Amino acid sequence: MSDVYLYILQALAHKTRLEIIDLLKKKGEMSVLEIAEKLSLEQTRLSHALKCLRNCGLVESKVNGKFRLYSLNKKFTEKIFNLLDEHLKEYREQILSCNIIKNEK
Repeated sequence: MSDVYLYILQALAHKTRLEIIDLLKKKGEMSVLEIAEKLSLEQTRLSHALKCLRNCGLVESKVNGKFRLYSLNKKFTEKIFNLLDEHLKEYREQILSCNIIKNEK
């Protein structure tokens, strides 16, 4: 497996980035201020996480007046999360009981 696989999986495995993805999945387009307010995050920390998500192609942004609006790159994220949901249907209990993953936190 190449390093690029590792990078995208690390982007998805970070708690703050997952919270952002989940929020955008539920709410759609949002500004940094809206996301920061909903997740109670400092703007610097949030901007750093959003930059990572944009670099990985998971989040898109566009300028709307004075604000930059962020949204999921649905072209890819829907496929990723549908595949993960499918996988979890079969392996959920095994994943949750994996002591190796639990110890890596």
